[in-house]
Amino acid sequence: MEAASIFPGRVVWTHNPKAAKWDGKTGFWWEDQFTNQSECDKLLHEALLSMTGTKNEKKAWDAIFRYFNKTHKGLDQSYKKNEKIAIKINMNNNSSHENNNEINTSP
Repeated sequence: MEAASIFPGRVVWTHNPKAAKWDGKTGFWWEDQFTNQSECDKLLHEALLSMTGTKNEKKAWDAIFRYFNKTHKGLDQSYKKNEKIAIKINMNNNSSHENNNEINTSP
């Protein structure tokens, strides 16, 4: 299999310990009440810029859509109003099938 993307083979990781705060006892660590949305937004921002090598989100999204449209439709064009998109992110990790609180990604 050949790597494919704007930068083939590039893997982007982000980390922000402020994104989730949990006391270790109440509910599950990944529940909305323990998630800081503004810190999660920062994670997405960092990932987009790192993945695309751009300096702002508008340029990052433009690069993503242009890459997709060029490789799938043969057209060098960005997103057009009313186009439908789907984003698949990896959120299916689990270190134990016995304890649902041991997932290592956050919904």
